[in-house]
Amino acid sequence: MKLSSNEMVLASVTGIVALLSISFVVCEPKVSVWKETCENQKALKQRITLFEHLIAQRPQWNTRLDKLRKKVIKYPPDKDVTADYLKILEQLAQDNNITLIQRKPQKEKIFGDLYELMIDCTWEGDLTALVHFLYAMGKGNVAMDLKELVVSLATKGKQDKTSMKGNFSAICIYSRGLTKAPPATNMPTSARTAETSKKRQLPF
Repeated sequence: MKLSSNEMVLASVTGIVALLSISFVVCEPKVSVWKETCENQKALKQRITLFEHLIAQRPQWNTRLDKLRKKVIKYPPDKDVTADYLKILEQLAQDNNITLIQRKPQKEKIFGDLYELMIDCTWEGDLTALVHFLYAMGKGNVAMDLKELVVSLATKGKQDKTSMKGNFSAICIYSRGLTKAPPATNMPTSARTAETSKKRQLPF
């Protein structure tokens, strides 16, 4: 049987199409696997780079961790620490011209070896006093931080725009395990005594 030139061209095209179809069916899963492998390798390289960066920063993290550990006061297992931290907070506020209108301690929470006491406070003062208060809290020798700080003008509609008010939650972190109460030297001293020279350097 002799095929015409048109029939030969049609047969060739049909064969090529069939070959391409078979190649696509056979190779498409492998191409997907290859793409997935390349993406996994890229993600793995990024993770390796991140881990190498974190490992290189290990000395810095260890230094920061040591500083934080020194701030975590240890108490006896059954000691109520609420009064201690209320005094600490009140002293910080007085030293930095912040008036605490209300102080409401929450229930103690446990996170592994650490304990958390949150104290909800309502305050009044001005911006400069607030900045110094926050600075003194961060530089103090106890593990204490603020959460959900709210600030608003205390005299709306009046010319005095410096008086402010608001609320915040002070988070106190400590641990337990000692059989005796910590010595008085472990408790924070007046923030003003420790921070006076640093306050003068602030642009307020």
